Amino acid sequence: MWLPNHTMTHERYRFMHTTRISAQIETSAPYLVQATGMSLDEAVSFMGALLPRLKHWSRG
Repeated sequence: MWLPNHTMTHERYRFMHTTRISAQIETSAPYLVQATGMSLDEAVSFMGALLPRLKHWSRG
């Protein structure tokens, strides 16, 4: 597990690990398909509904 070193600022860490939801779905959906056997369309739809609810992407 990678952890940032103590000298890395929060802003730099946040910038380095900010990923748009669409990019995350594009990267992860094929793995979900492989792991579950669902279709790519189902995986994209599922992740499109799930990811915005996760703390990482919620801004409120």
